[in-house]
This record gives sequence, structure tokens and C-alpha cells, in this order.
Amino acid sequence: MKKKYLFINLFLYIFFTSCSENININSIELPGFKKIKSQVLPIKPNCFYQLHSQKSSLFVIDGCGEKYINLYSEKDYKKINSFGFKGNGPNEFYFPEILPENNNSNEFWIHDINHKKFKKFNLKNILNNDFAPLIVERKNPKILGGFELTIIDNEKIILGNDHISGEGTFFIYNKKENEIKWIDFYPIIDDIPRKKRAEAYDAFIKYSKENDLIVGASRYFNRINFYKLNGDLIKSLKIGEFEYPNFNVKTNYVIPQNIVNHFIGLVLSKNKIYTLYSGYQQKNMSHKDSRTKLLVFDFKGKLLNSYQLDKNISKFTINENENKLYGLSQDSDGLSVVNLYKL
Repeated sequence: MKKKYLFINLFLYIFFTSCSENININSIELPGFKKIKSQVLPIKPNCFYQLHSQKSSLFVIDGCGEKYINLYSEKDYKKINSFGFKGNGPNEFYFPEILPENNNSNEFWIHDINHKKFKKFNLKNILNNDFAPLIVERKNPKILGGFELTIIDNEKIILGNDHISGEGTFFIYNKKENEIKWIDFYPIIDDIPRKKRAEAYDAFIKYSKENDLIVGASRYFNRINFYKLNGDLIKSLKIGEFEYPNFNVKTNYVIPQNIVNHFIGLVLSKNKIYTLYSGYQQKNMSHKDSRTKLLVFDFKGKLLNSYQLDKNISKFTINENENKLYGLSQDSDGLSVVNLYKL
């Protein structure tokens, strides 16, 4: 069985190489890692599920607190404001998520997931206790299942994926035309059952305005893919040896326990791509000795830096000066802790 599996891997590698003449495929061998230690910030652990850095303010999104969105100064990490009560009112939320934006702007979007709405805010207004959204939009039914959303091109285009019932790796939704375009699964593996493809090809999808590129970092393939804004795939980075995620197994788990988790986070700055890399099998993701890696690339696909973090980090953000990483880990009680790494 093992020989058969290795043969399938070899066949698929040759197939991808021969059938991708129009796609620039680069192989990246991981070098030694610079080890960096974390500093636990003086923020009381709780049910945090997202971090976001913008204009020297650290947003900590808390699923169990009195208010969802808590802002801390990046100078002394003291709380400077909070907003977002749970509820159905115009200024209330139900599990909000901040959408990725260039952090040199004062504006930001929030995806109010359970209320199926997008809300735009101004950071200066928030710091002055004005919590009213600038814009409120109802989520179009065509993208109700969308995750990893990004609003771009003067708010006319929305990117996202759907790891439950998606028809491709991600979609491009044109708001004006009310049209959705699915981008084909890549790399193509026919052996993955059709009903498992959306999950198998799940990826973090982000857009760089400065480079006019869509970047996708795959969870279960050791790939970072680069696309034009129209969805054309132009480059693929293969990290290490080719790995074939075997989803064609019988299991009671949503994700087979032998599947390797590759990328578990993605943040774009003006000139760099920051990725959290795991390399652990699904069954070992929460192991106490698991350590996350940070891989930094430029937009040509060159590996610039590689770091070994001292903790298993699940969510992260990079500050405006790109010299600090904030990441979430779990304490012994299972609560989220905010960590600081100096880069």
C-alpha cells in the first residue's frame, strides 16, 4: 500500500510538471530557522479569536467578553477603547471579523458573520467614542457561505472562499454585475473525492493592492499560489518536497488525522508576504510541543526570512512597522493568550 501511495505521489508530481507550462512553479527548500521567543502581553486571557493591527492600535476580538472588539495601545498595551455588544441592534454584532486592509488607512471593514452584514468604520471615530458605522451593507446571497473575505477595488469586488461547498479554491464576486466567478482547484488531483474538494483545497486568500496580486496559501497543500485580479494563476511556490493530501480515506473526522497542515495564517504588507507554517499532522496540531514557523516572502516568491516561534500560534497579525508579530496561543486552561514576537 505504501509503494502504491508513493507511486501516486510520483505520478502526480510528473503530471503537474508537464501540464503546467504556462504556470511558473518554483521550489523553495526551507533553510535553518532563526529562533525567537515570545513575550506574553498584559492582556487577561479569554476567548480571543482574531488579532488586527492598525495605526498603532491592536484590535483583540473576544468571543466571551462584554464587548467583542477591544483596542489596545501598541505603546504600553493598555486598553484604549472597546465596542461591539452582542445583539441585533444597528451597532451590535454576532461574532464579527475584521477584514484585511492596508493598515496605513484609518478605515476598516467588519464582516458581521451571523448577521450577514458588512460594516465600515473609521478608527479615529472609534477612538473618539463614535461607534456608528460609515456604511452598512447586507451580504449578497451568492456569497453567504463565503469565508476569508476581502473587499477590494473601491468596494466593487469581494474575494473569498467556501471550504464547505465551494466550486473552486476561491471566488471573485463582482458587486456591480452581481456575478461570481470560481477559480479552479489547483493543483488538480482527481483522486480527491468531489464532496471533499472544497475542504481539501481550503486556503487563506488575500489581495495586495500595491502589487495587484491575489495570494493564496493552502492549508493542506505545501503551496503558495499567485493570481492576477481576474483569477489567472501565474505562479506557484512549492514548499519542500511535493506532498499529496490523501482525503480518500474512511474516517469519522472532518479532516483525516494523517493530513499535514501546512499554512495556518497569511498576512500581506506592502512589500512582504507573512505566512504561519505548521508542518504537523492534524492529530498533532494541539500537541504541547508543537511549534509554529513564520515564513516571509516577497511578491516575486523569494523567501526572505524564516523564524521558529517558541509556541503553537493559531492567529496572528503584523504591526505597521513590520517589526512586531502578535499571535494567539492557548494557556493551560484553554484560554487565548496574546503574545508579542519582535522581528
